Amino acid sequence: MNMAQSSSFSRAIYSEIEEIGWEHLARLAEDLSFVTFRVVDKKERVHVLEILLDKSYPNCPPSVSADVPYLFNLEWSTNSRLKDVVKQFRQYSSLGPPGIEKNDQPIECGICYSQFLPVDDEFGPKSGGRTDYTCENSTCSKAFHSVCLGDWLRSITTTRQSFDVLFGNCPYCSQPVAVKIGTRK
Repeated sequence: MNMAQSSSFSRAIYSEIEEIGWEHLARLAEDLSFVTFRVVDKKERVHVLEILLDKSYPNCPPSVSADVPYLFNLEWSTNSRLKDVVKQFRQYSSLGPPGIEKNDQPIECGICYSQFLPVDDEFGPKSGGRTDYTCENSTCSKAFHSVCLGDWLRSITTTRQSFDVLFGNCPYCSQPVAVKIGTRK
C-alpha cells in the first residue's frame, strides 16, 4: 500500500506540517515519504532539514538529515511529532558540534561588515551564513562571506575565472585570493 493512499496518514502529516507552519516547508514528496523544512536556529542561521518518513511513522522514528557537519541524536517516542524533530534540531544546531569551543568574538565580513548574510532565497544554501573565507596572508587574515568576496572580485577588471573559481586579490592586503562561487537563482 502506498503511503499517499492512506488518507489518515496524509491527514496526520498535513496536520503536523500545519503545526510547524507551511511557510517553513521547502519540499514535500508527492508520496509523503519525505518532507523538507527551512529551519532558522537561535543564531538566525537558516538550515535545510530533511525528514524521511517510514511507512510505520510515527511508531518508528523518521530519518533526519541536515546541512550541518555533525549528527544529532533524535529523541523519539510514538507520541512524538514533526514539530518535536524541528524543535530538537533548532536547539542542537544552536549549540554547534560537540567538543568545539565557541569563539565569543563575532567575525564580520570585510566587505559587507556583517557577521551573517541576510536570510534570503537569493543566497541559496549560504542564506543566513557566517563568514566562510579568510585571507591566507597571516598579517591580514581578514574574514569574508564567499558571496561578498565573489561579488567584489567580479567588479574588478583584473579578476580571472576558471570554471567556478574566481582568482583575484584581497581587498585589504592585495595578496592573491581564490574563491569558489556558486550559482544564484
